[in-house]
Amino acid sequence: MNQSYTEFRFPQIRPHPWKKVFRAQTPEDAIDLTRKLLEYTPKSRLHPLEALSHEFFNELRVEGTQTPSPSNRELPPLFNFSDQELRDKPHLRSVLVPQHYCNNISNGP
Repeated sequence: MNQSYTEFRFPQIRPHPWKKVFRAQTPEDAIDLTRKLLEYTPKSRLHPLEALSHEFFNELRVEGTQTPSPSNRELPPLFNFSDQELRDKPHLRSVLVPQHYCNNISNGP
């Protein structure tokens, strides 16, 4: 790169609205999660555990949720976070680990 050339200016590009990037039937919470995950500024970007606590995943935290048809099977273990995994964001434990899961663990199989 030529160090004596200092006149270069990047073009100013306006952001494209997320609603125009996705199909019309895309859920609003999916668009919101994507926007937060792809945030340009690293400090403003979602932490991975914050992403998992996003409302987009609320359906997975409902007791009795199963995989879509035709299999209709129980979901694999989704909430067995270790203490080490939750150490950075302990305030998210109540969102990430639903109460029904905690009750099943404490009562045993």
